[in-house]
Amino acid sequence: MVNFSQRPERELQREQAKQKALGFTDEEIERQSTFPYKRVGCCNDHSSAVMHLDFDVEGKYLRSTSQSNELLYCMLPHGKQSMATQELSTRKFASETCVLGWTVKSIWGRGSMSGSINSLDRTKSKVPPWAPAHGGSNPAMYPYPYDYRPPGSTDVQDVYHTNNYPGEGTPSSWGHFVVATGDDEGKVKLFRWPTFGFKQAFRQYVGHGSQVAQVRWSYDDDYLFSAGGSDQSLFQWRHVIPNKIYIQNLPDARDPNGNYKLSRWDLREIIESYFARFLRTDEEAEDKIERDKDFQESVAACMGASGKVSDAQRKLLKRLCKKHRAAWNGEAGPSRCPDRLVVSVAIYNSGAANKGMFFPSQEYGCKITDRWAAVTFRSKDDVDDVVDMYGGQQVVKFINFFKKGLLHLYPLYREGDEPAVQDDVVKPYDLTKPQDCVLETSQKDRKGHKIFKRWTALGEDMYTENNAGRPHFLYVTPNDPNESPVSEVYSEAMKSVVEDLRKETKIPGEGLGFEDVRTIWEAQDKEWDMIQTWLISDDEYGKTSPSGNYPDYRQWKLSQDGTGKSAHGK
Repeated sequence: MVNFSQRPERELQREQAKQKALGFTDEEIERQSTFPYKRVGCCNDHSSAVMHLDFDVEGKYLRSTSQSNELLYCMLPHGKQSMATQELSTRKFASETCVLGWTVKSIWGRGSMSGSINSLDRTKSKVPPWAPAHGGSNPAMYPYPYDYRPPGSTDVQDVYHTNNYPGEGTPSSWGHFVVATGDDEGKVKLFRWPTFGFKQAFRQYVGHGSQVAQVRWSYDDDYLFSAGGSDQSLFQWRHVIPNKIYIQNLPDARDPNGNYKLSRWDLREIIESYFARFLRTDEEAEDKIERDKDFQESVAACMGASGKVSDAQRKLLKRLCKKHRAAWNGEAGPSRCPDRLVVSVAIYNSGAANKGMFFPSQEYGCKITDRWAAVTFRSKDDVDDVVDMYGGQQVVKFINFFKKGLLHLYPLYREGDEPAVQDDVVKPYDLTKPQDCVLETSQKDRKGHKIFKRWTALGEDMYTENNAGRPHFLYVTPNDPNESPVSEVYSEAMKSVVEDLRKETKIPGEGLGFEDVRTIWEAQDKEWDMIQTWLISDDEYGKTSPSGNYPDYRQWKLSQDGTGKSAHGK
């Protein structure tokens, strides 16, 4: 496209003369002169209405489909049709909306009419293979139960050794995208992309009262939107990806030209290496930490100062404390703990849910920046390990464990390029000043010796705002931070109420009667009133607190009395 106002006057007069000769009226010519862009090409080879368009990633080719089931390619910008269909069919396109093509041929079922599928869209980022590769009308659910594998191929296997697209990295696109379709039967279907297998497995969802006219993924692939036809309805579907984490408080400093000091590509590489091989541990290293008496006494002392802690939370805190200490000591190398497999890293320069809040608090951290990311892993086990190692939700709930150095938070670390010498003594974890650490890699030199590399935290110059030199800790969560926390808070609070009643012997462990159920209901009703008060409270750690500290129901409840009013007289 060329800006119309920037064209020379002579070219404009020549163009208007051509339009006059073609039969354009003066009104049509005058109306066209008001448009901000000028047409530079036209692809007029279709025999009917054009329905879908896709540009390739380099902006050199355009593919389109029509109502007459034509799939055509044209060269840009002039729009001349290209007959090299075999070469262009393997080219990478920026979007996937055309319902015809080699990569989507299996979305058409047996007996489908030419207009059965109205719309199609592919996720923007890679996700783990969620559907089995075998056929059948009832594909197995994801994730599979432990030690269960359904018949057929469940893992993606590139038997043809398809090359990655340029700059894509590993793993390849083979089977790591999801494509959604909307058809005339009012169904929304999800397929694994590319969909060209025999009896391709899929999942279907109903809800529309007529045909589905359009489907589109959100910018982060967490939601799918479908627009109906005659029912005139717009549906929003939640796309659940269990192998995904969300990261906030990423570097946001810019250079004098307004560009980020860490480009999206550089930041993607740093994040991928950070979560793949920075800190890891195993049961052998954790058992060694558990035998430390000083460590056990410190954990017990923090437990006693944390108020009411459920049995499940006690077990979780003990396990996390052991894991953090063992991982920082670096005893478990890649030979015992292999690298985590990262599928994709999607970086967003704006829209962080907790922007402007101090994490974990104003005393120990900085304000969360507007830059955030979503990282998808190959397996759910990797996600659980990352959340245990870097997760910030438990640190906010039990901040005293963080103050004592039992629970750790980390800023973003970068791996050095040159080999380093392993430290004789491991530096203790410091929550006020991140320490460099030397960790073993999976590489070996020519003599077969292990290679170590130094990991260094990113400096303050990579961030726009600083808080008296305090670290910029990453805030890692397994759930989308843009969603309301009420459901999670409610679930934990109601479980805690039942457990407290059993400890106080107000209800039996088994065989609940009518009065016992009434007692539970009354206690949970009071707890729900407290949660509603927290949602509108502006006290410290309240949901609407102006202090900037991260809101947390447990920390807020500790500072309140039974009526929901502040214990400090606020």
